[in-house]
Amino acid sequence: MIHFICHYALDSDFRPTLRRMGVRHKIFLKEIKMNYRYRLMLAMNRMPKLFLFAMVHSFRSCVLSRPAPDFAIISSDMEAVAYILIKHLFFRSKTKIVFNSFIFTKSHGGFIDRGKYIFFCLIFKFIDLAIVHSRLEQERYSHLFNGGKAVFRFVPWGTTIDALPRLRVNAKSSAANNRNPIVVAAGRSKRDYATLFKAMETVDAELRVICDHKDAIPPLNIGKHTAILSNCHGDDYLQELSDATVVVIPLAEGDISAGQMVLIHAMGLGKAVIVTATPGIQDYVSDRSDAWLVPMGDDSAMRQAIEGLLVNDGERERMGRNAKDTYAQRFDTGHYLERIVDVLEEFQNTEIRRAFE
Repeated sequence: MIHFICHYALDSDFRPTLRRMGVRHKIFLKEIKMNYRYRLMLAMNRMPKLFLFAMVHSFRSCVLSRPAPDFAIISSDMEAVAYILIKHLFFRSKTKIVFNSFIFTKSHGGFIDRGKYIFFCLIFKFIDLAIVHSRLEQERYSHLFNGGKAVFRFVPWGTTIDALPRLRVNAKSSAANNRNPIVVAAGRSKRDYATLFKAMETVDAELRVICDHKDAIPPLNIGKHTAILSNCHGDDYLQELSDATVVVIPLAEGDISAGQMVLIHAMGLGKAVIVTATPGIQDYVSDRSDAWLVPMGDDSAMRQAIEGLLVNDGERERMGRNAKDTYAQRFDTGHYLERIVDVLEEFQNTEIRRAFE
């Protein structure tokens, strides 16, 4: 039995896929919007709501459910703390806690980063398994948190583009009726928008940047053909990707997962994608096959890739088709959940073998 404690909207294939796989499961779901423009909003509003949700549903999962789950899958530090507290307060030793989509970032320096590290060292003494979305992170966290009990495993991220039927796709898109091509970039985590803005200085195209966090946008002079979309989520965000002539994902760091979500959304929509060649991204795509990879911080290479795809319709369409094929073969919800279940079964079998040694 697997319990999923989710504070985010699940895609439409999540439950049917688990049923089709024959996986016994329960889902404890309440969507809590975690987007924010200012950190005070996150601390005063979003995080308390998330912790209350986590405490209530951890109690339902760990204490009230019969049978007790073999695994409880959580996806945030607040949910981890809540489940650890409930599990140990009520002596529920059977259930293994799985931290899905774990990322450890350093952004402030000094005492704050040190405090974050100590906090995660502590909770990983109680977490059994952590799922990460790049091979480099699996290796890095295994060494960084080797004093805890958690085992780290790489599982590529995946999802279903369940809003696709509602979108104006391809022929009906605004890009098809616009005189100038449209370049779309999206995301906030570890983005290098400064390099993108510099690359776009001489490109004859409209640039739309989807980012709801003001600190991710550098204080530069933004061109007159550039729009910053700070309140663009859900179907509106997918519509912007669908309308794009080219999608660009400029990344600033390579040692953590960043950019995969936008990458896979764009691939699922059959878009040609230009993305910074970080180790995490290279776990997902191959250069000039299903994406165009460019070196980090190289505005000249990024400009060459953008201009090359804008003027070459055949190459852009070929890359978009390949991207959509890769998505269908590797990154939809079915493949994502199959890999997670495989990792859980491998972990459980290892635990059983150890018990008899």
